[in-house]
Amino acid sequence: MVEIVLLTDFGTTDFYTGQIHAVLHRLCPKARIIDLCHNLPAFDIQSAAFLLPELIQDYPTDSVFFVVVDPGVGSSCQRPLVLRCDRYWLVGPDNGLFSVLQQRSSQFDCYEINWRPEQMATSFHGRDLYAPVAAGLATGAHLPMQRLDLVLDPALQQVSGVTLLDLWKVIYIDHYGNCITGIHEDVLDSQVCLQVGRQVACYRESYYAADSGQLFWHINSLGLVEFSMPSANTANQVGIVIGDRVQDLPRPVT
Repeated sequence: MVEIVLLTDFGTTDFYTGQIHAVLHRLCPKARIIDLCHNLPAFDIQSAAFLLPELIQDYPTDSVFFVVVDPGVGSSCQRPLVLRCDRYWLVGPDNGLFSVLQQRSSQFDCYEINWRPEQMATSFHGRDLYAPVAAGLATGAHLPMQRLDLVLDPALQQVSGVTLLDLWKVIYIDHYGNCITGIHEDVLDSQVCLQVGRQVACYRESYYAADSGQLFWHINSLGLVEFSMPSANTANQVGIVIGDRVQDLPRPVT
């Protein structure tokens, strides 16, 4: 059974995600559809691009990833893409979403989708274009695509900071208020303190190692630096928002 994994900023309170499910169930009823996340920061291509490589690990070979954060939907200069990245298929817009993944992959083949449906809403390519293409990849259907030469043709738009392996800012806040950054675990020493906004946090191994009301940083399950507080909504308590910059500081002498 092929898995189609959905990663978007569509949210779950509106009808957009349900419409994607309807198309996929109609065109590929035997596929298993996984809602990985529909609460990526709205319109934030850079944050999604840095989260993507961390979020698509450990899925079965040939899984199809439907990845859409598309504030420029309907633009005539934005190409729809299919990508073969190591052992996965991905479909989504050429707006920078895949540029970090390209840099970190050992195999990366890129195709422009030449097919268009008879009717396609200018404001919802996710439903009308990308969902049918994802279903086609899952069923093994022939899809009209043109391979792009990544050397001769700048096939992927780039997001700012893509040349860096780490993004020193908050890129996601979960519903607990934990603030996830684009900084990988092997970049920092546990003796370093980090400043985010106007707040300073030192390292703690886990929630239980921190005092009540104490802001700390640790390495989360994705292998990224995360700011947290024990049993509290961190973002609300200390006023951290997506996009806040992070910088390292020497640990204060005690």
